[in-house]
Amino acid sequence: MTKRKISAFWILICILFSFQTVLAEDPGTLLSDLDLQYQEQLFEQTRPLLELSVAASMHSGETAFEFDPGNDMPESFAAALDHFSGLYGFNETSQMHEWLQSNYALSVPQNITEKSFPEVSYTGLFLLELTPSPDHSQFAVTAEIYMAPKPYEALTDADWDHFVWADMMATITLQHDDSASLGWKVTSLHYSTAYFSDDTDEPQMSDVPLLENYYSEKYGCSIAYPAVFDE
Repeated sequence: MTKRKISAFWILICILFSFQTVLAEDPGTLLSDLDLQYQEQLFEQTRPLLELSVAASMHSGETAFEFDPGNDMPESFAAALDHFSGLYGFNETSQMHEWLQSNYALSVPQNITEKSFPEVSYTGLFLLELTPSPDHSQFAVTAEIYMAPKPYEALTDADWDHFVWADMMATITLQHDDSASLGWKVTSLHYSTAYFSDDTDEPQMSDVPLLENYYSEKYGCSIAYPAVFDE
């Protein structure tokens, strides 16, 4: 996937995120800049745990492991969390059983056997929507899944040839817990069909612009939008 394709995708993501998160639970109430900043910071704060959970889930068996609060944690998922924890920055997991209990609302197996895993690409998340509960004790994240040599923000030009979008997106819920590594415990994980996928060919180049620009004199700002949209 090329940078150009990623940029177009990011524009669409921004449009989706804006429309889905600017409106609060009351459709007539706009979220403040502080609310949006809080949601962005919350995602960045918990992203290591979110990405670790998805990576371990997708590589723990033939099918990705999905769960709800109180479910039993399979040994394969526990072993995958142990194996991939260092990749996502969790280096103090010598007491793995206690670490799992603190970070997942699941029934953790007593014995966790080390398991070898093939070398895999970095599994990352691209935020689509973050919805906190009214009392801010819980929140849900919906994100596109990608595979790449390293995290999105660290990719070099040479890495883009190995960047792919998965054909599904993850919805993860977390609840506030001071005992968790990042202050939040994962309570559920489910997958659904992706909004976008990487199964289409690169569009042919032409002289027709993909984007148009609109400048607002009133607000002193400009915005780029798909050329197929009316101004």
